[in-house]
Amino acid sequence: MPGIIPEEINQYRPEPCTEVKLISGHYYVYRYKSVKLPSGNWGKKTDKCIGSIVAGVGFRPNKNYQGTAQDLITVIEYGQYAFIEAVTSSVKEDLQKCFQIDKAAQIFAYAVILYANGFVHVDQVQRYYEQSWLSIEYKDYPFKMGRTALGTLLDNLGRRTKRVEAYEQQCLNSCSGEVAIDGHAIRSCSDENDLGEAGYKFNELGEDQVNCLMGYDINTDKPLFSRIYRGSCNDKSTVPDLTEYLHFSGIQFIVDRGFYSRKNLDLLSANGNSS
Repeated sequence: MPGIIPEEINQYRPEPCTEVKLISGHYYVYRYKSVKLPSGNWGKKTDKCIGSIVAGVGFRPNKNYQGTAQDLITVIEYGQYAFIEAVTSSVKEDLQKCFQIDKAAQIFAYAVILYANGFVHVDQVQRYYEQSWLSIEYKDYPFKMGRTALGTLLDNLGRRTKRVEAYEQQCLNSCSGEVAIDGHAIRSCSDENDLGEAGYKFNELGEDQVNCLMGYDINTDKPLFSRIYRGSCNDKSTVPDLTEYLHFSGIQFIVDRGFYSRKNLDLLSANGNSS
């Protein structure tokens, strides 16, 4: 009941149409709205909890809280994001050929944030997005950039691979014909990463690793395809899998001796290819 809430707590209510509830010794703030009851009278319906109030500190919002128009971000990061979009417009066009337009925009926006800022933890991407010109550019698209939304996006890209493969094949078909393939060991500290295993760089990394295979156009430096493999896989064991999901024709491959085997030489020399 409102009467049991001290004034020193109530004074921190963030906006009208909110009420404070004492639950297990903590003060939580809920929005409410007026509803018409079956009797014809008007009543009050409690909505979502939007945060809590701490005595002497103030209101602490949670993820359900959105400020008023006065709280909207009006100063945004423009230059680097707009510049990256301008010089990589062909990448966005390629994505739109293989993905639904909203998914293509979400993938591209996420990639631009990572390219502009380096490593960004998935929990922080939404804030970067809101503070950037990208939030204005893509305001009419329904996607979000929070942890759950990005987790779903990345999970779909990893599991529903047909569109990813179509995009990579498209990049490969339009490349200069000279492709470098190289493997990269990436340190893995996650207990939930089933691909993380002790590999050839265990002594250097001090942890399990996953192996990332990358293909580049050596004349344009454009990444063409990538694949993540178990940490115990060496470079030469990845080539048969690579040639199963991508079609190579008329390609000159540049690889180091870590990829060499008689079988791989035959695979990379088929269909007019050379290595």
